[in-house]
Amino acid sequence: MLMQETEMNFAAIEAGGTKFVVATGNSQRIQKKVSIPTRDPNTTWTEVLNFLNQANSETPFSAIGLASFGPLELNPETPNYGAMGNTPKTNWQGVNMLEPLKQFDVPVSLETDVNAAALGETMLGNGKDQNTVVYVTVGTGIGVGIVQAGQVFHGSSHLELGHIPIPQDREKDPFPGICPYHNNCLEGLASGKAIHARWGSDLRDLATEHAAYDLQAQYLGYLCSILILGYAPDKILLGGGVMHSEYLLQKVRQFCCSYLNSYPRAYNLKNIIGRPAHEGASALYGGFILACHAINE
Repeated sequence: MLMQETEMNFAAIEAGGTKFVVATGNSQRIQKKVSIPTRDPNTTWTEVLNFLNQANSETPFSAIGLASFGPLELNPETPNYGAMGNTPKTNWQGVNMLEPLKQFDVPVSLETDVNAAALGETMLGNGKDQNTVVYVTVGTGIGVGIVQAGQVFHGSSHLELGHIPIPQDREKDPFPGICPYHNNCLEGLASGKAIHARWGSDLRDLATEHAAYDLQAQYLGYLCSILILGYAPDKILLGGGVMHSEYLLQKVRQFCCSYLNSYPRAYNLKNIIGRPAHEGASALYGGFILACHAINE
């Protein structure tokens, strides 16, 4: 890591739609960690700051890495840098995620949670020593982060591949979708919330013979084919609460293979499509890397 990271003390925050995970230390040694339910902004940030103030009083940290759900304004040149966009969590719309952290007077580096997860897996996980790594989280929502040559891929903003249109057979799957913006986009059809709304249960509570598995694998296999054709990644790492079984992962590979049909070449999808090494913690490790980058910058 940069600047002898093992000797540094940082704070890392994974701000998720369900919970905030906050830790101090670094990517090699976590000193303290807490999980805080995501509620309204004031309540949630109050608990986060209480933890950070206590930890900072014991061992001051030199920088903070913030990995947050989005959409976020990531351009530091804009006046609303750090502000939350039109998230489905409507009470968080417009909230500036950097403002509460200014009191610590240390450098802060901000990324989306899925970009940070991609960074964490690239530097410290199953994407290590690979040039192009894609991290996909399939949970409350669906997000995609890409790291290429050690750098997070950005366009004019962060990627929103969770909202791509999906070919849907209405006879086999008449579910209208739950996305408040697109209805039956990928997130609207295949997120954890969509699965529960369609079947009345989480995927992990359904038998593998249930039709939900083929349908889920079909939609995620389509996403993986788009990622392979569009970005030619060395690794696609599927994480998040929905990706709980090896069986589902195998089905995703099968559907992806059928979409690609050996074009443009015969892919060994077992080597490309896999699981993250730090399941449930990839973004937190990415947060520590972001903090390290903040010091160097």
